[in-house]
Order: sequence, then C-alpha cells, then structure tokens
Amino acid sequence: MKKIFLAMLLVFFVTGCTIKLSDEQEQAGSDLNDVAADETQVEQKESVGILSSKTNPLKIGSVGIASKYNAVLEDYRDVDVKLVKIYDDVDTIINDYNAKHQDAKVVAEKGYKLVVLDYEVTLINFETESFGSDVKLDLEVTDTNDNSFVVNGVKQIVKSTTLDEKTGVLNNESGTVTVAFEVPQEVSSYLIKLGTNGHSIAYYKV
Repeated sequence: MKKIFLAMLLVFFVTGCTIKLSDEQEQAGSDLNDVAADETQVEQKESVGILSSKTNPLKIGSVGIASKYNAVLEDYRDVDVKLVKIYDDVDTIINDYNAKHQDAKVVAEKGYKLVVLDYEVTLINFETESFGSDVKLDLEVTDTNDNSFVVNGVKQIVKSTTLDEKTGVLNNESGTVTVAFEVPQEVSSYLIKLGTNGHSIAYYKV
C-alpha cells in the first residue's frame, strides 16, 4: 500500500509541476505575441504621400512625399508632408510673433508681401532618438515654372522664417510647422517646394 500511495503522490507532484510550467510558458508566449503584434503594427504604417513635380504639383490639403535629414541614420529619408493651410490674416500672426521676438522681427521688404502657412509632417519608418525629432523641412519658393523670381532684372532669393514648429516627434507621429516668407507684391501664383534638393521634393502650386 505504501508503494502505491508513493507512486500516486509522485504522479500528482509531476502533474502539478507540469501544469504550472505550462501556465508560465503560455504567459510568456502571450507576451511574445503582444510584442510581435506591436511590431507588426509599426511595420504596417505606410506612406500615403503622392509623388509630385513642377509639372504635376499638389493642391493644398494633399499629402506629398518630401525628404528630411535623419540625424540618427546620417542620411535623408522620405516623410509624408501636407500643406495644411495658407493664412488670410497674416498681419495678426506676424504682429504676435514680432511682439515676442523683438530682436528678430519679420518685416516684408518694399515691393514684397508676406505669406504665412502651416505644413504637417508625418515621420514614416523614420528612426529617431528617444527624445524624438523636429519636423522642419527645407522650403523653397519659386515661380510656377520652378525659376527664381526676377525683380528689375535681378533674381531674388525668397527669405523664410519659421514662426513655430513641433519638436519631440517620434516615429509614425506627426507635427506641424508654421512658416512665413515673402514674395514679390505682384505675384499671385507660385510653387512651394518642401524637401531637400537632390532628394524627394513635394511641390505645391498656390
């Protein structure tokens, strides 16, 4: 009888250990599945940007593809960009900015007018430091033929000022930048180019 009792006790002990080990394995497997699901979710984030050119520019509100320097990879990477809006009430925005930046006021030169716009950048598969990244892009403004503006026979370089920008943006997140620039007073239509020359450029016709 003692032998039978000991045998039954041994079976119960082994079975109990097996059940406990199985639970731990199941929990570990569940954790791994959660991680894998999270990684899959990140990988599935894809660009919705549209390629553009000076002959096929985008409209305000459309998402384009632009290039941005990645400090982690030390190379340029594509991001999604959307020209959100161009402000009508420029004076209020500029006056508010100038009141806070007495040493760096934004003032249009004679014969020029100021334009203020917002663009939004989404970092798609864009590796960042743990503290994130800014979303500022290179910006250039030209005439509708992608040439420099000419005033009195002289080519003009458009000056721009960043009024506000989102920082600390992580991969797959978005942030907005507000920019002011000046164009010749008589100009009514022009191209806004976002991105770095030699890499992807998002063209917007205004």
